[in-house]
Amino acid sequence: MKFYGELLIFLLLLVTNGRIYFPKNGRRDPLVAVSPFTVILSVLLLFSWGFDIVTGTAVILSILVMIVNFHAMFRYTDRVYVDNYSPLMKITATMTNLLTVCAIIFTIMFAPVMENTHKKNSVTESSWNYTGSFRNGFVESGNWDTVNATFYEYSLFPEFTDRSYAVLFMPDRRGDVKNYSPFLRLLAQEGCTTYTADFFTSDCKYLHNGLDYKLFRRFFMICESMRNSQKFLSQREFYTYNMSLEGEALISSAVKKYGSQCKFFIVTDVMGETAAVDLYKKYPDLITGTFNLSSVPEYITAGYGCVDQTNPFLARFLGAEKDNDMMIARLIAKKSAVAAKQSWGINAE
Repeated sequence: MKFYGELLIFLLLLVTNGRIYFPKNGRRDPLVAVSPFTVILSVLLLFSWGFDIVTGTAVILSILVMIVNFHAMFRYTDRVYVDNYSPLMKITATMTNLLTVCAIIFTIMFAPVMENTHKKNSVTESSWNYTGSFRNGFVESGNWDTVNATFYEYSLFPEFTDRSYAVLFMPDRRGDVKNYSPFLRLLAQEGCTTYTADFFTSDCKYLHNGLDYKLFRRFFMICESMRNSQKFLSQREFYTYNMSLEGEALISSAVKKYGSQCKFFIVTDVMGETAAVDLYKKYPDLITGTFNLSSVPEYITAGYGCVDQTNPFLARFLGAEKDNDMMIARLIAKKSAVAAKQSWGINAE
């Protein structure tokens, strides 16, 4: 999990630089070898979860600590014994230690909400990676292929799943599937198998610059949205076109997976509202209705996902507090399930 990975990196940084306070004269300095290892871990964390404030801090601090210890690493590889540490080394190590301690405190203060293990295990999350584009279509990716789309399914255990109905979820791109995960799991617990996807293709860009890359897109879309929300929302038609491309690909994949007899219901967030309605009108035999999460007044982080569980720091900026009980995620899951079941003609309790 991202939270534990970040804590591990920061603790390893403390171990690396903390050794200067306990010199062992006449011995080699093996703890310095931890420094490049933390850089590798932080980069792997970045590629796994994407860029945000904490992950970016972990990468920067890891690189900084490795630079500070560069000379010490050479001494260790050359089997040189350590007599003492220079004043400059002690000063820089102390500064990076202070920054690392601050990062640990920040990470713990704004730790994500941990889901109930029993309830979490009652839901099966499956994912499939694909390569391709909206223009040429998608095929399952090989080990060395670029992943341009990841499809996810959230459902109860197979023996409890009715494959005649499914919810198609189109997330706002200021969030992603991982940041809607608490809602998606709760929606599955309501008996709604949910199929969704994240797309990163060259023919569907959301940012008008070179930052539209898988690792950075969400972070800079959030920055752009919060910096000038009116300008961001004025590009609604542009976003609707992109969301329509994603919706078409999601429907096509869902039909292949569940069959053309399956009835689908689209749930979306702010950015996908118009695209969802257009798709509903275009495929009346497949899609039974739509529901926009932003229509729920209590859901004040609309467009960003369940950040009051996944990213409490961002939630604070949006005027929401950390929701340990997942009340809001449970509320929007319940309302989505009721709307979907009513459209399917199923009794929604």
